[in-house]
Amino acid sequence: MSKRTSRRPVKTQGKRARKDAVGDGDFKPEHDANFEDEQEQKSPPRKRQRVAPKFKAPPRKKQDQGKSSSIVRLPDIPTSIIIKIMSHLLPINIIFLARVNKFFRNLLMNRSSVDIWHRAMDNVPFLPECPPDMSEPRYLALVFLNTCTSCGKAGKLEVDEVLRVRLCGSLVVWNTVTPGIMALIPFSGKIAPTPRRSNAYSLRGDVPSLLAEYEAKKKLGDKTFQTWAAEKRKIKDERLKHAQMLKAFLGIMELADEQEMEDIKAERQKEIERRLGELGWTSEDLDFDFPECTNKRTWLDLISQPKPLSDQGWTTLKPALTTLLETNRQKRSEIASKARKKERETRLSEMFLAIEERGTLTVSVSSHNPDSEAPTSFTFEPPFPNLSHTLNCPAVMDLYETDRTVVEMEAKFEQHRAEIEGFLIEWTNQVQSHFIKLAHQGPKIGKKILQSTSIVHDNKSDPFAKLPDDVKRLLRADSFFNSTSLFGFGQCLTYGHVLRVEGFRELLRTATAVSSSAPPNLDHVRWDSEANEAARVLLTGLGKPNASYLEMTGQAIYKCGRCHDSEAKTWGEMVRHYVHEKRQYARIQERLRSDPNVTYNNVHDPKLRTKQPLVQYVGVQSTDESELFECRICPELPILQDVVASETQILSHFLDVHGIADPELHEQYGPQEEAEAEAEDELNEVGRYDSDDGFGLFDERFSDDEFSEGGGCAYARRRLAGYGGYGRRRRYNAHYSRPRCLYDGGDDDWW
Repeated sequence: MSKRTSRRPVKTQGKRARKDAVGDGDFKPEHDANFEDEQEQKSPPRKRQRVAPKFKAPPRKKQDQGKSSSIVRLPDIPTSIIIKIMSHLLPINIIFLARVNKFFRNLLMNRSSVDIWHRAMDNVPFLPECPPDMSEPRYLALVFLNTCTSCGKAGKLEVDEVLRVRLCGSLVVWNTVTPGIMALIPFSGKIAPTPRRSNAYSLRGDVPSLLAEYEAKKKLGDKTFQTWAAEKRKIKDERLKHAQMLKAFLGIMELADEQEMEDIKAERQKEIERRLGELGWTSEDLDFDFPECTNKRTWLDLISQPKPLSDQGWTTLKPALTTLLETNRQKRSEIASKARKKERETRLSEMFLAIEERGTLTVSVSSHNPDSEAPTSFTFEPPFPNLSHTLNCPAVMDLYETDRTVVEMEAKFEQHRAEIEGFLIEWTNQVQSHFIKLAHQGPKIGKKILQSTSIVHDNKSDPFAKLPDDVKRLLRADSFFNSTSLFGFGQCLTYGHVLRVEGFRELLRTATAVSSSAPPNLDHVRWDSEANEAARVLLTGLGKPNASYLEMTGQAIYKCGRCHDSEAKTWGEMVRHYVHEKRQYARIQERLRSDPNVTYNNVHDPKLRTKQPLVQYVGVQSTDESELFECRICPELPILQDVVASETQILSHFLDVHGIADPELHEQYGPQEEAEAEAEDELNEVGRYDSDDGFGLFDERFSDDEFSEGGGCAYARRRLAGYGGYGRRRRYNAHYSRPRCLYDGGDDDWW
C-alpha cells in the first residue's frame, strides 16, 4: 500500500470546534481527536512551588565508575527510534499511546507526526484512506474504538459509515431537516433506533451552517447557486463512495474478529484437553457429543470461552471440569454396559435358535393342483420358550445379566450347555404334556396314529417314525383345541396353530431389556370335541382318516361340497364351517317350531344321502357378479346369513334346504342388485341409514376394518337395522366377489 499523505490543509487558528453529532450533548473538545498545531503546544503556566521544610537528605550511594545505569528515561530516547518502533504498531496501539501521558500525546498529536499515523494505517490491510475532511486520529478512533463519538461512553456501538459517527441511543434526538438541502447533505437512518429507522437523518451540527450557506448562495443568482450545489453534491457522492468502502472494511474486520475469537476458543480448548490428558483423562472421557449426554452445553460453556487459559483460571476451572468428566465417564460406562447386554441378548437368541432348529420336523406335501407338480414343504416346530421364559433358568439369567462381552458369554454358555438344554427339554415337555392330556379326552385311536397319503419322502421312510406316540396324536389333522384367551377367535385350532397364537414359537426380542416370565399357564386351552368330531368325518370323506395337519397344509385349498358357499378355506376354516353349520341348524330348529310352514334342511348332515361330497378341493371359479341371485327366504329366518350364488346354485339351494323345487322369481329369490336396492329403500324408510351420512347409528360401533365397504354392504346393514337382536353375533357372511361381512356378536360361539 502506498504511503498515505494528508490532503487536508493545516489549521493555524486553534482546535476545530465544529459539532458533528446529534443529540442532547454535542462533541466536546476533549473527545475530538484532532491534531494540535505546534504554536499551541505551549507549556502550561508554572505553578508556585510549595515551600518545604528543610531537612538533611540522606547520602546517595556511590556508583562504580565502570558501571552506568541501565535505566533510560523515555525523553532521553531519540525521537527517530521511537518513530521507528511505532511504525510497526497498529492504529489502535497508536491511539492508546497518545492517551498514556503528555509526552506521547504531544508527540503523536502534533501535525508533524502524521507520518506515524499513516504507517500505522498501512499495517491494516484493506483499510480505506482517511477522508480529507477528517484528521487521522479522529478517523482511526471512529473505526477502531467502541466509544460514543459524542459523550465518549464505551459500548458496543454501530458505526454509521455515512455520518461517520458512533452514537449511543440516549443521545439520538432528531430534528426536522429542511427538504431543500436534503440532496446536498449526507443523511442516514442506520444510527436511529429500530422503530424510527429511516433514511432521512443528518447531524445537527451540519444543518445550520449548510442552511445559511444555502440561503446566501441562492441570493447570488442561479448560476452561482448551481455551481455551489454541484460541488456539494460531488462532496456528498465522494462521501457515499467512501462509506461503501468503509462498510466493506468493517465487515471484513468483523469476520476477522469472529475468526480470532474462534481461534482463541480452539487454543483454550486444546490447552484444557492437554492438561486433562496429563491428569489421566482419555479422549473418550472428553467426548460429550452423544445422544444420552445431558452436560454437553455446560461442558462447552466452560472450555469454549473467548479468552486464553491462565494458571489462575485453570485452578478455578479444574474442579468443575473434573465433576463433569466423572459424570460423563459414568454415563458412558452405563451406555456401554447396556450395549453389551443387548449384544448378549442377540447372541443368546441366535444360540437358542440353533438349538430349536434341531427339534423341527419338515415334510413335503404333494400339490393338490394338477397344474403344479412341485411339492410344498411344511415344518412342525415343537414348543420352545421365548427368551423371557429361558431367564427362569439360573444359568441363562447369569449369562444375560452379568456384564460380559459376547465372547466371554459364549465360553460360559458352553460350560453350562448341558444344564441349559436340560431346562429347555423340561420346559418343552411341560407344555406338550398339557396338550397330550387334553388330546386323550378324544376318542381312542388305533395303532396307526399317523398315516400319510400325500407326504413326499425319500426311501419311503416315515417322517414321523421317531416321534413319540403322544406327540403323533397332537399332529393328527382331527386334533383341535380352543383357547378362551383369544377373545372368541380361538376355536378349531390345530396344535401348531395354538402354539403360534400362544407365543410358544417365537424368541422374544424387544427394544427394552428382557425380564423373566412366569412358567406358562395353559388352563385356558381346552380340547375341542366338536371340531374333532367334524374333522374325523371330513377326513374320512377325503380318504385320509389318519392324516397329519401338516399334510392338510395351511393353504386355502378346500371348499364346502354341500352348500352355496364355495369360498376357498384352509383346513381349520373348513372344520370350523361344519361346526358352525351344525350349531346353526340346531338353533334354527328351535326357532322354527313356531313357524311350521318354513322348511330348513341340514344339508351339512354327514348322514344325508346325497351325491355331493362333504368337502372338495378348490377348482376354477366364476366370479361374474351379474349372474348372482339371492335367496329371499333365508333373510326372514333368524340365521343372519344371506345366500348369494348363481341361479343354478340358488335353485339347488331351494331344493336341498327349503324343499322347494320351483321357487318363484322376484318373490322367493331374485337378482342380487335388485335385493340391494330394496334393502337400501327399506333402511332409508325407517331412518336407520342414510347413504350420505354413512352407517347411521352404527357408525360409532363398527369400524372400516369390520365393514370393508364403507358402512358394510346392504345385506349387513339390513340384518343389523331390521332384525334387532340377531345382529349381535359375529360371524362370516359369504358373498361371491365381495369381502366377507363381520357381524358383532354376543353368543358363546364366534365366527
